[in-house]
Amino acid sequence: MNRILFLAPHLNSRERQILQLLSARFETRVLSADQGLLSSNSYLPASVHLNPLPEARPSLQNRIWAPALPQFLGPAHPAIPKILREHSRLPIKPLLWFSTLELVRYLPLAKSLGFKSIVDTQRAEGNFSLENAVTSVWNWLKLPRAIHSAWFEGRYCMAADAVVTGSQIDASRIGRLAPRTPIHVIPPTVQAEDFQYMRNQPGRSLLFLGPLNRGSNIRGLHWFADEVLPRIKAALGTHVPPVVIAGRDPSKLFREKMEAAGIRVQANPSSPLPLLQESAAVFFPSHELDGIQTGILEAMAAGRAVVSTGKGAEGLPLAPGHDIWIADRTDGFAAAVIRLFRQPELREATSRNAVTTIEARYNAHCAQPLLDSLINSLSGYPSQE
Repeated sequence: MNRILFLAPHLNSRERQILQLLSARFETRVLSADQGLLSSNSYLPASVHLNPLPEARPSLQNRIWAPALPQFLGPAHPAIPKILREHSRLPIKPLLWFSTLELVRYLPLAKSLGFKSIVDTQRAEGNFSLENAVTSVWNWLKLPRAIHSAWFEGRYCMAADAVVTGSQIDASRIGRLAPRTPIHVIPPTVQAEDFQYMRNQPGRSLLFLGPLNRGSNIRGLHWFADEVLPRIKAALGTHVPPVVIAGRDPSKLFREKMEAAGIRVQANPSSPLPLLQESAAVFFPSHELDGIQTGILEAMAAGRAVVSTGKGAEGLPLAPGHDIWIADRTDGFAAAVIRLFRQPELREATSRNAVTTIEARYNAHCAQPLLDSLINSLSGYPSQE
């Protein structure tokens, strides 16, 4: 069996999805410094082997040079060059999979050692920064570095043997940055059966799930608390659902602001599943590109009606008003939530349609042929059936 060397500074839902697919065909070894992963890897398949990396500690020299580097690059891991050189001496070199752009600083070394490499840009990160930099006057100061990062993203992608993105929109962005680069789209998927037990157990709350230390989520939730929620309260009166937001590391100031608006904050939940089970609908208020598509799909797989901004659902070819509700303006977002809670039959129909969409297009097995096609396109790495 051929081997994959999977470089991942951490494992988010996208990376776990790709690992599940890879491990179905290949012996896969993960290089990661993710302490949560290393302390508990029970959800990883047996064919996935862990190669722990020491936690990266930026040197004084790295801190000095950091402003000159692309903002998507993570800290250096001194152990990685040694590991790459060791694997380069194997009779058959493993295929390298860079799970994000954070570790692509090692791509030139990998090429010099004769590896074939795949770069998963996840959300076209350099271009993502560039687009966010022009969305607001407050972000204009970030524009020079965003341009710098997008240029480097293009150079790294052109150095890879193949690039993976999560949507056709991101593929188009990468195509502009790195012309003639082989680009493969592997959309986000979910293990739909993991959420099946929730579908006939509708809850009561209006839920947000996502990192509470991320600027785009913080800004979106401030907008929701200040402008959207008052409209919902005025329309629904005593029938306003409990509003719950859950995620990692909210600041004390943010938490106090949300609680003052009547929103319950659940910090660092051990699992999002009980909160998802207690919800009737899930909302995503970010107006910035932020890679939250997997969260949307998980809520849909659980049979929950979803209300999102257009940016939140970007790259997911869904049908607004059928399997999801999309609104960018304050009145429209509030109106969508109000309709779903005033009309349980509409909420149930949206939920049923969402589950049908997930089963047909976003269940994990749907992505396996796409991954097989990608691997088969790289000479010397046939997919193992």
